[in-house]
Amino acid sequence: MRIDDVRDVPDRSRIGEVHAPAFVGPVGVGPESAAMSTGFVLLGLAVPVPTGRYVTVADSSHVARAVEHALTYALLVARRAPVGSGLLKVTVYRFWMQPWWTTTCDIVLDVHVLTRTGQVKWEHKLESHVSKFEGWFTVEAFERVATLGLDELVAKATEVFGSMEFGAAIAAER
Repeated sequence: MRIDDVRDVPDRSRIGEVHAPAFVGPVGVGPESAAMSTGFVLLGLAVPVPTGRYVTVADSSHVARAVEHALTYALLVARRAPVGSGLLKVTVYRFWMQPWWTTTCDIVLDVHVLTRTGQVKWEHKLESHVSKFEGWFTVEAFERVATLGLDELVAKATEVFGSMEFGAAIAAER
């Protein structure tokens, strides 16, 4: 399995950004502007804005390894023999967490089965989108949500890898 991490991030060790409320100060004077101000403040509290604080992994290759482990497990659960070297190409487009009222984890991948000459024989887009209220911005909370995202990815990949189309594509290349 070949994993290409092509996420559009300035630093590959970043896997998320903390968001916080946008605080809006009072505007104008008088009772009608006070109500308007309160509306702006409530709207500001409801709209998350990036803080510039990032969720990171120690090594940027951890994202590719986590995806590889998840998909390898999905292949085993789908009762597919490990695919030959280089025949399964995975492109990671998104692995991103956003802590806010709930912490989300979004994973988007393209999976291709290649022929020995490198032509695409089969392809599928896999997506996992999970959200969980954690209450704290801790390493353990982020790990729980990332694990939920990877678990959902495994479930979806297992279904896809168990399909007849995928089976036919890998059988032709053995």
